[in-house]
Amino acid sequence: MSFNTGANTGWGGANDIFTQRLSREQKNKIIEQTTNNLSDNLPFEMMASPERLADEARSTVRTIVNEMRITLNKEDLHEIVTQVVGQVAGFGYLYPLFQREDISEILVNPDGKLWVMEKGSMDFTLVKEKVDPRETDRVVEALLRQSARSLTEAVPTVSAKLRRIENTELPALRGGARIHMVHRCVCPAMNGVHSINIRMYEQEPVKPEKIISWNMAPENVVHGMLEMIANRARVLVFGGTASGKTTLLSALCDAIPKDKRVVKIEDPEEIWIDHPNVTTIEARSANPGMSLQEISVAYGVDNAMRMSPSYLIVGEVRDGAACLGLLRGLMSDHSGLSTTHAESPEAAAYRLALLMQMDCQQEFATSYTLIAEALDAFVQVGFDPIAGRRIIKGVWQLEKRVGKDGSPVFIPLYLPGDEDIKPWVRRRS
Repeated sequence: MSFNTGANTGWGGANDIFTQRLSREQKNKIIEQTTNNLSDNLPFEMMASPERLADEARSTVRTIVNEMRITLNKEDLHEIVTQVVGQVAGFGYLYPLFQREDISEILVNPDGKLWVMEKGSMDFTLVKEKVDPRETDRVVEALLRQSARSLTEAVPTVSAKLRRIENTELPALRGGARIHMVHRCVCPAMNGVHSINIRMYEQEPVKPEKIISWNMAPENVVHGMLEMIANRARVLVFGGTASGKTTLLSALCDAIPKDKRVVKIEDPEEIWIDHPNVTTIEARSANPGMSLQEISVAYGVDNAMRMSPSYLIVGEVRDGAACLGLLRGLMSDHSGLSTTHAESPEAAAYRLALLMQMDCQQEFATSYTLIAEALDAFVQVGFDPIAGRRIIKGVWQLEKRVGKDGSPVFIPLYLPGDEDIKPWVRRRS
C-alpha cells in the first residue's frame, strides 16, 4: 500500500520531517484515538469509500499528532492509516489483502480459515487459520455496504460487487470485485463463520500486450485474433472455471474500432473495456421483500438490441434464454463476443444447445443450426500445468452448416505448437 505522504497532503510541506519512529504504545494510542474520532463522526458515504476514508484518517492523524507534539515518519503513518481504515471501514483482516496486487481471489470458509489465490495460480494458499466470528460479521456488513444489501437467515445468500477504486491505496480493488456470501445458518461448522468468496477483477483494462507478455499464445496469433474482432467476427470464448475467459475477452475487445457502439450485458459487471462508446446493462436479482424488478441477462440482451449496438458483449452465457437472445442478436447483423464454460469446441456447442433445450424447449437440431449461423469462431483458454500458466488452447472457425450428425463443423485455425494462425474467412450458408 502506498499512501501519498508528500508535500500535497497538508502536513506542512518542508516543515515536516519523517525521521522519528514511534513506540508501539504511541502508535496504539494514535490508532485508538483516530478510530474513535472517525467512528463517531463519519457519514455513511465515507464509510462506503475506503479511499475517502483514508484521506480523512490522514487528516485526523495530523490533528492528533500535532496536539501530541509528535512528528511521524512515513512508515508509521502508513501503518497507522492502514489499521485505522481497516478498523473503521470494517474490512478487518481483509484490508491488508486489498493492498496487494497479486491476488485474484479471497475465500473465508465456514471453519474460519482464510485463503487466497494468487494471480497465475490455480490453487489456494492458507493465510490465516481462524478468523474471529464477530470480526467476520463486521466484514460482511462492510462488503455489502456499497450495495445496500444484507446477509440474514431470511436472505441467506447474497451476490454483490465492490466498485472500482481509482486511486492506488487499494490496488486489489482498482478493478472492483465480485462477492458471494452464504450465511452460517446454511453453511454449518463448529463455531463457524459466514462463507465469503471475493473474486478480484483486473486492476485496469487488459490490453493485448498483456496477453502476449503472459505467453498465452505467439504474438502473431494474438494479432490474428484481434483482426478477426476488428473485421466483425462473432466469437465465443470458452474454458474451465478461473481459466481466464473474461480476461481474454477483455483483451480481444481492444480491437473493436473506436467509432463503433458497444453494449455489454453482465451479471455482475466485470469486463473493463478501454473504448469511448460503451454502455453496460447489469443484471440483478429480485430479493425477497423488495419490489425491484428482476433484470435477467436475457432481459438485458433484449434491451440491448434496442440500443443500436455495433458490438454486443455478453459476459457469460449461463442460461438458455440468454443464449437464445444472444444468438438471435448476432444473427441480426451485429458483431459480438461472449463466454461459457466448456473444455472443447464440441462441448461448448453442446452446452449452448443443452441450455436452450432445458430453458426454452428448443430441439438440439434447431439449436445447432442457430449456433452455426450466429457464431464465426470459438476460442479456448485454459491452464497448462506443464508450462504453469494460462494459454490459448485453440481457435476454431465454424462452417455455416451442420455436419451429417447435425452438430456444428469446426475448422482449426490455431492449436498449441503452431507458430501462426490461419486467416479467418467469412463464410456464407
